[in-house]
Amino acid sequence: MYDSHVSIPGRGSPFAGFWRRVTASSIDSSLLGLPIYIVMGLQGASLFSVLGENLGAHLTNPEAFVTLLSAEMQQIFTISAALYFVYKTGFEASGLRATIGKLVVGLRVTDTQGNRLSIPAAAVRSWPAWAPAALLVLDARIGSDGMLLNAAGVASLLACAAVAVTARKQGIHDMMAGALVVRAGARFRAAQATL
Repeated sequence: MYDSHVSIPGRGSPFAGFWRRVTASSIDSSLLGLPIYIVMGLQGASLFSVLGENLGAHLTNPEAFVTLLSAEMQQIFTISAALYFVYKTGFEASGLRATIGKLVVGLRVTDTQGNRLSIPAAAVRSWPAWAPAALLVLDARIGSDGMLLNAAGVASLLACAAVAVTARKQGIHDMMAGALVVRAGARFRAAQATL
């Protein structure tokens, strides 16, 4: 069995620390915010159009209004989850090995040997970004009163918080995918594992 030793010449730890990853995630969220806000604007215009056609009916039947609003919000969260899934999985499994946010702060996502992630591994690694929105939609459809969303939110936070306390700065999602987030220029060297 082989393991990889990772180093970065003269620059300390090769692994991406918690705050650098938070910065990268903030950049990515800002970039994805624009298309999500556009979708929300279109959904809002659609909602106002429907309300304008039957304003009297919606004023006398608030349950119908809530149902309509819920359906509109489910569409927004479905699109949001899909955008995060495609963005993170696509960029991190690509030759870039990083989302735009990670590129800006000098990070790369690799497997534990320094290779590019496969699409399935990148999809597994990305779940903290898209699972809460996806489970919010499922919550609404099955009527679990937010229990799935709450569980996904807590699981996502714990998965990401593990970065702060693990030796290789891996979150639970990184471990599940067999991934490392390293600083640009990190070098991998295979070594025979000791038994």
